[in-house]
Amino acid sequence: MTLRARLAAALLSLSALSVASTASAHPFGLSSTNRLFAVEPDARGARVAYVLDFAELPTTDELTRLDADRDGQVLPAERERYLDALFETLARQWQWAIDGVAVRPRVVARSLEVAQGEANLHTLRVLAELRVERPAGARANSAFTVSVRDESYGDRAGWRELRAEASALVAVETLEGAADPSILARRAAGERVTLRMNAATFRVRPSAAPSAPAPQAPRRAPIGWILFAVALSISLVAAARRLRDRA
Repeated sequence: MTLRARLAAALLSLSALSVASTASAHPFGLSSTNRLFAVEPDARGARVAYVLDFAELPTTDELTRLDADRDGQVLPAERERYLDALFETLARQWQWAIDGVAVRPRVVARSLEVAQGEANLHTLRVLAELRVERPAGARANSAFTVSVRDESYGDRAGWRELRAEASALVAVETLEGAADPSILARRAAGERVTLRMNAATFRVRPSAAPSAPAPQAPRRAPIGWILFAVALSISLVAAARRLRDRA
């Protein structure tokens, strides 16, 4: 499985929670807030796919902030104001560092989706692509560490996961905050368990530059397009379920 496929699968695994809630209560509870960071390191730092999933009850509160005029519609201006405020709040709680030097993630792309949930309530999902860069002056092709800590919504129930994936260009070693394999296996088997990871540190070792030009690899879609595809697929599934229920 390619790196992009693994990242897409990671996003789908968490995004599927809200899809499931169209037919039953949210798998992690109506009051849960769930989060995933999927880190894709490269020689300059890392790109990060971020998913924030609100179950039905927290979505009720979020919708009061999102639908400012209470007309039941989310206008583009309302969406942008909500996302501006949300990421401003999140940025104050995120702690990112490369080789111990604090760095600030840059939001490259972002979107949100409101979906039908349990008991005529809704769920809300926020997706974003972030970018973190190595500090100026870092030696090219040298090993480095990436650390992240996120305490946002730490008082709520829910799934919290931080993961980093190796590729042909970089090797990744988890130094702190590895997911408990038993929890992942039990969850995959359908057991109602949760993972709560608020911090992790990864060591990144860029591969040596090839001695001869390598064949040009096919251009891969950026994470932003993966996020869009995830949101679109979930919308189609939700729409199909609503049509089935009406039939």
